[in-house]
Amino acid sequence: MRLRHLSLRARLVLLVALLFAAFALFFLAFFPARMDAQAQHWVLSRAMGIARLLASATEPALDFGNALNGQTHLEALASTPEATFGLLLREDGTPLASWNPERAQAIPRDLAEGARILGQEVVARVNIQTRGGQHGVLLLGFSLAGLRRESQHTLRLSATVSALIFGFGLLAAFGLGTLLVRPLRQVTQVALRISEGEHDAQKELDLTRRDEMGSLAAAFSRMLQRLYEQKALIESQSAGRR
Repeated sequence: MRLRHLSLRARLVLLVALLFAAFALFFLAFFPARMDAQAQHWVLSRAMGIARLLASATEPALDFGNALNGQTHLEALASTPEATFGLLLREDGTPLASWNPERAQAIPRDLAEGARILGQEVVARVNIQTRGGQHGVLLLGFSLAGLRRESQHTLRLSATVSALIFGFGLLAAFGLGTLLVRPLRQVTQVALRISEGEHDAQKELDLTRRDEMGSLAAAFSRMLQRLYEQKALIESQSAGRR
């Protein structure tokens, strides 16, 4: 259907609905991505913070080769729900202590220092240099299951908000269309009735409005008044000739 075949109200409703639909789609595309990026940044920062604290705590164990002390510190990861594994490695890459080492079998040992997302986990690496001159590496893993659940929740929330925005937009479009077109429709109906011979319909024009519709009604009323005056003048001249 071409736009020129639509009524003014239908065009206005369509325009407003499209604007709200575009805003809803933008919100749905932008907000979850923005929230995911912030959540990932927070998760990576938190993982690196825990890794640095634990690296500082396990430094003496690495310095003296105390596997029991290192194991005790790594097992403290059990109190962190999202923690999946921990490895305290000597300089040659062999483990001095470990916690859930089977979860780290697929993790490359040559990762650069820092935190990164690998598959469904966040892996944090901290290089350790002890006061005694020993070197080692601490590798920690954290599950992304909580982050994925939050992402799904954010996506559902965004979809709900987008649907509400679009629904409100439709209601606003219909309400705005009705509000703006009603005065024009009233003037049109008065004009149709006058064209059918109901000259008293002119009295139904709302001349008290101070907007464009009021100006249109006033101009239409003045035009009708001139037409009636000219008609009366023509009729009087015709009667005089008889």
